[in-house]
Amino acid sequence: MGYLAIKDNFLSENECDFLIEYFKKQKVNFDSSTSYRYFRVMDIPFYHVRVSFLWSKILRRISKQFPDLRLSHGQIVEWTPGTFKKPHLDVDIPPENSVGTGIIDWTTVCYLNENFLGGQTLVDKRYIEPKKGRVVAFNSKILPHGVNKVDRDNRYTLIVWWSEMKPFYGNEK
Repeated sequence: MGYLAIKDNFLSENECDFLIEYFKKQKVNFDSSTSYRYFRVMDIPFYHVRVSFLWSKILRRISKQFPDLRLSHGQIVEWTPGTFKKPHLDVDIPPENSVGTGIIDWTTVCYLNENFLGGQTLVDKRYIEPKKGRVVAFNSKILPHGVNKVDRDNRYTLIVWWSEMKPFYGNEK
C-alpha cells in the first residue's frame, strides 16, 4: 500500500521566493523529454551560503518526518506553459547516470509558487492543488504520479528524490 502526505507551510513565502529568484540566476538544464528546465541542487556552489543553508534546513525537516529516507538527489524545476508529465512510477537510475545514489523510492514535491493555471500533481488518482510552500511526499515506486499540463505562467517546484533505508536483518548468531 502506498503512502501520501501533504503538509502546508513547509516553506515560508520568503523561502519560496528566494529559491525561485536563485533558480532564475543560474545556468539551468533542459529536459527534452518533458520540455521543463531544472537546476540540480548538487550544483549549488559551497560559497552560496544562504541557499546551501536553506537546502540543509529543508533536508533536516524532511528527515525529521521520515527518518528512514536518505537523499538521492534534488532539483528546482521550472514548468513553462504546455509542459506536463504523464503518470508513471519511478525507477532506479544506474549509478553512473545519477547525481545521487540512483535509488528512488520516495519523492517530495514542494510548490514554490501558485500564480499559474493547471499544473496539478496527480498521485494515485488524486489531484493535489499546488499551494505555495506546500510539500507532498509519496512512495513514488508504488503510487502512479504525474503533472497536469501547465496552462498559463510558470510553475516552480523543488523536487527531491529519496531512497528508503531498509533495515538489514542478517543471520545473527
